[in-house]
Amino acid sequence: MSSEPATKPSRVYGAVIVLTCICLCSGLGLSVMHARLKDAIDEKKIEAFNASLAAVLGEQETYPVLDDKASDGERVFFVSGEDGWLYAAEGAAEGYQSTIRVLVSVRAPAGERPPVGDNPEIHAVAVVESAETPGLGENIKLVEKEISVWAKLAGKPEGEARPPKFLERFTGKHLADLGDEEENPLGNIDALTGATMTSKAAIRAVRDAIRNKIMRATNKPE
Repeated sequence: MSSEPATKPSRVYGAVIVLTCICLCSGLGLSVMHARLKDAIDEKKIEAFNASLAAVLGEQETYPVLDDKASDGERVFFVSGEDGWLYAAEGAAEGYQSTIRVLVSVRAPAGERPPVGDNPEIHAVAVVESAETPGLGENIKLVEKEISVWAKLAGKPEGEARPPKFLERFTGKHLADLGDEEENPLGNIDALTGATMTSKAAIRAVRDAIRNKIMRATNKPE
């Protein structure tokens, strides 16, 4: 009888020690796994960013920037040709359950690094990163193949992938068409069915790229 009270604390201490060891081992294992996967994750992010650049500026060997000293999120890329210039920058906004990052390109007339003005025309938009609700918000980057269900069943090869339908709604629009966050957050862009919050966030991200990156970089007085 007298030994029983002394054994209970020892059992508790033993259980605490075991649980502590389990937690330490689990934490160490996760750290090792993260270290091993980090390079692969970073490589995937770079690939996604480069693919988005190609989507909004076209395939290029290199994508020069206006300011070499700008940080990654502040860079403004450009390409030029006979038809004029394209400027592209990254924008971000908080969506329904993730941060939505986009790349946006706008048009500028031919000339020596011309400004985009106060109401630039959008050339293209690509989603760099998002983790919204599958089947709803994630449809902002849904790519559809140009092939019917019956053609698939017949075993015909898929056609070329088109840009996501939601992102196509931005092409040819101007900054003024994106509305205002307070009074008209959707502007003239039709929201995705069942994903209004995600749609608004994508529009905010596009406005961020144009107003806070491209316009500031190109409309600077000499």
